[in-house]
Amino acid sequence: MPGRAASLQAFEEYFLNPRDPALGPGIYYRYRYADVEFFGLDTRYFRPTLVAAAADPDVELLGSAQRTWLIDALKSSTATFKILLSGARFGLTSGDKAWGPFLNSRDRLLAELRDAGVEGLMFASGGPHRSSVRLNPTPLPYPVPEFTSSPMSASASVCAASDTEVQRCVGESAQGVEVRSLIVLEFDTTAEGRRVRARLFADAGDGVVTEPLAPYDLLASELK
Repeated sequence: MPGRAASLQAFEEYFLNPRDPALGPGIYYRYRYADVEFFGLDTRYFRPTLVAAAADPDVELLGSAQRTWLIDALKSSTATFKILLSGARFGLTSGDKAWGPFLNSRDRLLAELRDAGVEGLMFASGGPHRSSVRLNPTPLPYPVPEFTSSPMSASASVCAASDTEVQRCVGESAQGVEVRSLIVLEFDTTAEGRRVRARLFADAGDGVVTEPLAPYDLLASELK
């Protein structure tokens, strides 16, 4: 795609990132903190056009090299919690800017991870201008939680009441009040109670940060 190499160069010159140049082009990487491992994905560089996706629903969003790297990395990970980081949402209702047009690609990836017995998988994403916790039905034997954190500098969007997989959501209020929000993930990695807690924080424009919803807790044992 025209401009792809130039955009990658501009990104690398502007942002500090842990990409390994030996992996080739694209911005993808892994890092571990305690018993939590993060896998940063590049959902832009290798992405086919929407025209190509419409013509062939089996096109690969991540590209073959990144996909192979991700599968091998997840298989080799010994972390209890494995979080896929993506600027694009993973869910079925994620829209054209996310994994929506590439669900076959997503489900092939998850089916291979299922067959490999990968446990503890979670998604963390951005994009929809609201913060939410969603349980995604996938080929894995457990619903995969997705934590979506809203951009703090963009206008908010309304939480979709029709999305029944959403467990928590903070967005524009019913009265049209702009609500800035974000999610904080807290991990307990002790042997007695391995879990992740998602806390949603909001600011309705008055400078007062509140926690409008109860935290969402998920045990490691639920991700098997």
